[in-house]
Amino acid sequence: MGRHVVVVGAGAAGLAAALRLAGAGLRVTLLERDGAAGGRAREGGAHGPAAAPRLVGGDDGAVARLVADAAERARARAAEPAHGPLLRPAGLARWRDGALEPLQGARGRWGGLGRALALARIERIERRFAHLLDRDAPERAERLDDRSVAAMARLYLPRGALAREVAPLCAGLGVGEPEDASRVLYLLWRRPLAGRVWAARGFAELLAHAAAGCAELRCGTAAEALEAAGAEVRVRVAGGATFAADAAVVAVPPPSARAVAAPLLTPPERELLSRASAAPAVVLHAALERAPVPRPTRVLPPAEAGLPVAWLDLAPGGTHAPQSGGVATLVAAPAWSRDRLDAPDDALEKELTSLLARLVRGAGGALRLARVERHSGAFPRFPAGRYRELARFRRIQADRRALGRRLYFAGDHLAEPTLEGAVRSGLRAADEALHDLGGAP
Repeated sequence: MGRHVVVVGAGAAGLAAALRLAGAGLRVTLLERDGAAGGRAREGGAHGPAAAPRLVGGDDGAVARLVADAAERARARAAEPAHGPLLRPAGLARWRDGALEPLQGARGRWGGLGRALALARIERIERRFAHLLDRDAPERAERLDDRSVAAMARLYLPRGALAREVAPLCAGLGVGEPEDASRVLYLLWRRPLAGRVWAARGFAELLAHAAAGCAELRCGTAAEALEAAGAEVRVRVAGGATFAADAAVVAVPPPSARAVAAPLLTPPERELLSRASAAPAVVLHAALERAPVPRPTRVLPPAEAGLPVAWLDLAPGGTHAPQSGGVATLVAAPAWSRDRLDAPDDALEKELTSLLARLVRGAGGALRLARVERHSGAFPRFPAGRYRELARFRRIQADRRALGRRLYFAGDHLAEPTLEGAVRSGLRAADEALHDLGGAP
C-alpha cells in the first residue's frame, strides 16, 4: 500500500494539493464538509445567475498550469467536465466620464506627467525588491511588511496618487483599505498585471472533476480532529469514524484549521491562526439582457464618485442570459457590507441594483435575474505586519517538520486573497509533503 495523505477541505487550495499529490502517485483522501467541492471558487448554481469569471494574473500563473493539468486528466479519462474550463483573455478598466477606460496592464490615464511619475516610482520599488517579491513564498518579503499601502504612497508617490491611482486598484484587486493593507500584498499583485490578465470560468468544477478521478473525494464529510498516532496522523470524522494517514494537509479557513488541528499545534501556531481575520462582502450576481463588454473585464469604480463598491466583474454570456447578454458580479466595499450583513435580501438587491445601474449605464433596466450573497468572512485580510506573522508561522512549521510532524497548511489566508493565491498555497503544501514523504509511494 502506498503513502496516504488526507486533505481537509476541497476548495481551490485543497483541490490543488490533492491533484499534485495524486499526480505523484500518492493515495489521497479529500474530505469536504459541504455537499460539493469547490468552496468559494464554486460558481452560481441552477437557481441563480452564474458569477462572472474569476480574475487571474500573469501569463504563466499557477491557475493556468493547474487548469491545463486537470484538463489533461479529464481527456485521459475520456470524459469532459459538465462545464468545460475556460481561461479567457480579460481586462481591467476604470469607469470614467460615463465610459469604460481600459487599463493596459494597470496603466490607464490620469494626471499626465503626475501619473507617469507615480508609476515610474512604483516600478522602481518593485525592481529594487524583486528578489523578495515571490508569490510562491510571499513571507520572504517580511522586511517590507513595515508599512501600509497608504504610508508607502505618501512617502514615495506624488500627491494625488493615493486617491486616484493606488486606492481604486487596492479595492479592485481585493487588497483592502490602503490605510490598513500591507504594501507587500499591493506589490505582489501589481507585478502580474504588467502581463496578460485572464478570467477563469468553471475552475472549481474542473478541478473537482479531475480530483474525483485520482483521489477519494468525500463530500458531506467533515473532519473533526487530527491527532498524532506514532508516525501517522489519525483522522476523526463526523460520526466518530477514524482512519490513519501518513500526512495531512489542512486547507480550510483559519478558525476551522485551528479547531481541527488543535491536538497537533503548538501554542504559537494556535495564536497565529487566531490572529488571522477576514473582510465581509455583500455580493450581487446578475444576468444582463445586454453584454456591456466584449470580454471579461474587472471595472474599478471612480474614486471621486465615492460609491461603496470594491469592484465589478462583467462578462459576456452566462447560463441565464440571452445569447447577446452577459453576467455581472458586484462586490460591495467591506465597510458597507459589514453594516448590511443582516439586511433583508430585497433591500440589498434594490441598493446593489442601483449601484450597478450607476456603474453600467442601463443595467438597472436590463437585469434578467439577480441573486444576493452575503459573506461574513469573504476575503482574508493582510494588514501591515501580517506577512511577518506568516514568516514566523512558516519557521515554526519548518521546525515541526524537522521533528517529524507531517502536518501542512494551505489556503489564500497564507498567501494572498485571490484564486491564484489559494492554488499556489495548495501546491506548496503538497510539495512539502512530497519532500518529507520521499516523493513516491
